[in-house]
Amino acid sequence: MILFYPRTYFWACRQHAQAIHLLDLFRSYLPWRKSLKAGHSSLSDAQPWICFEAIRHMAAYLQPDMRVFEYGSGGSTLFFAYRAANVVSIEHNQLWWQRVADAIHARQFKNVDLRLIEPEGTRPLDADDSDPDQYASSDAVYQGKSFVKYASAIDVFPDAFFDLIMLDGRARPSCFKHAIPKIKPGGMIAWDNTERENYQKAMKLLPPPAVRHDFFGPCPYALTFAATTIWRLPVMP
Repeated sequence: MILFYPRTYFWACRQHAQAIHLLDLFRSYLPWRKSLKAGHSSLSDAQPWICFEAIRHMAAYLQPDMRVFEYGSGGSTLFFAYRAANVVSIEHNQLWWQRVADAIHARQFKNVDLRLIEPEGTRPLDADDSDPDQYASSDAVYQGKSFVKYASAIDVFPDAFFDLIMLDGRARPSCFKHAIPKIKPGGMIAWDNTERENYQKAMKLLPPPAVRHDFFGPCPYALTFAATTIWRLPVMP
């Protein structure tokens, strides 16, 4: 395991030179090792399952009066609940929704609105999961399922309402399309696993002047490195 880490790191440097730095290797190694020990999970540690540098970036940004919306619940829900005033979390899987709900109850959080929105069987089997307008998931389990209600759940909120929106659930290109109008000026949108080819088309929906930061590195609870992209919207004059 000790050899795995630097080998994977130097491979990542070649593949993602603009998104990874030597300092990340050192300050992420011990947290990464700890996360792999027995008894640790995203829920037990109240930690997002994304690369460590992106976690640090969000933690430095969040303030106690902020509002957060996320697609895909889990340790990130608890992470946000500790740091923000309000958290709305959308989950598609009933069993996982119940586990997260139990974790929220155990910690006595009163600032989390956890919603179960399951997909519906109304999509063509060959729907393009990279197309934001098709509301499809790349997971074969959900072939033929539509995530239109899931992705559009954020539409009930006013535009420019949330300080941070996190995309780590299903049909992320579609979720991104719906999320963009709902982020405040100066706010942040975080999208996990942006190394995936089927996400590249939709990521162009938010061009400059939004400032884009790409993070690529070790993730807790995993023997792989992954990318998280975070956009910061400009503050209106």
